[in-house]
Formats: sequence, structure tokens, C-alpha cells
Amino acid sequence: MRKEISREMDITGRIVIPKEIRTALRLGKNENPDKPNMETGTVKVDMYVEDDKLIIKRKNPSCVFCGTEDDLAVSYRNGHICKYCLNEIKKLEK
Repeated sequence: MRKEISREMDITGRIVIPKEIRTALRLGKNENPDKPNMETGTVKVDMYVEDDKLIIKRKNPSCVFCGTEDDLAVSYRNGHICKYCLNEIKKLEK
């Protein structure tokens, strides 16, 4: 079922994403689906235009070194490190 919600955009282009949509996308302030930036409490989203629609979706976390979304082992500041890259970093310490 599709529910339409109308919002006004201010002069600078800002709109408020309604709580129902933030909840559905797990973008809530206290929900940490992907360990958001702990300093600001933010979660990254991707936005793009498809036909005449603005698409907003929660950005999947990925490794800052190799870009994989699989086997993320560590969350550090604004990024993630996968198990493979973490093991490679540990080898550098030796």
C-alpha cells in the first residue's frame, strides 16, 4: 500500500522527511542500523532521480579501503573496515 505525504520545501531546498518514512528506512535518531557517526548521530543516505521521482535510500556501509559491503569488522569514525583489510593492516605492524 502506498501512502503519500506532502511537505513544503523551503527557499533553500530543504524538506523534512516524515517520521513514518525515517522509521521505515531505519533512519531514526536513536536507531543505529549501521553504527552511524557517533559524534553527530548521522546516517548517510544515497539520493538520485529516476524518471520523475527523487529516490532516497539508506546507504549501505562499505570498507573505506576496498569498497566491499561484506564482512565489515570495525567501525571507526565515519567509516568501516572489512575483515580482509583489517588483517592486512595487522600484517603491517609486524
